Amino acid sequence: MNRKIFVTLSALILLVLGVSSCEHAFPNDDLDFYWRLQTIEYASGQTEQVKGDIMFGFARHMVLIEDITNGFYRHGVTTDTGDSLKLDFSMYPASETDVILEGLGKCGMDSLVTTFKVDYPKDRLVLTSGKATLRFKKW
Repeated sequence: MNRKIFVTLSALILLVLGVSSCEHAFPNDDLDFYWRLQTIEYASGQTEQVKGDIMFGFARHMVLIEDITNGFYRHGVTTDTGDSLKLDFSMYPASETDVILEGLGKCGMDSLVTTFKVDYPKDRLVLTSGKATLRFKKW
C-alpha cells in the first residue's frame, strides 16, 4: 500500500512540476490570431478603406504581413511591452528595403520599425502609431 501511494504522489509531483515549468506558447493570447486590415486612418484625418486582402498574422514574437492582392508578404519581429507593440522588419537585406517600405506603406506604415499602441475592442484589433490607426477584424 505504501509503495502505491509513493508512486502516485511521485507521479503527481512530476506532473505539477512539468506543467508549472512550461512557458506559454503565446505571450499574448488576445493578439495571437490572423487579422484582416479593414481601415487605415491617417493622422491627417484621411480614412482609407482597405481594398483587397491585407492580413496580419501574429504568433509568439513574429508577425506575418500578407497583401494578397499585391503579392507582398514579409515576416517581422514583434516586441510586446504590455501597452505597445513594436513591429520590426529591419532584418532584411538593404537591397529589399524599397520593396518592403512600399509594401508596408500600403498597410499604413512608413518605416521598417513602427511602434503601436494596442487596443482590443470585442473581436477587433486597433493599432495606433503617431502616423496612422489601423483597424482589424479577426479572420
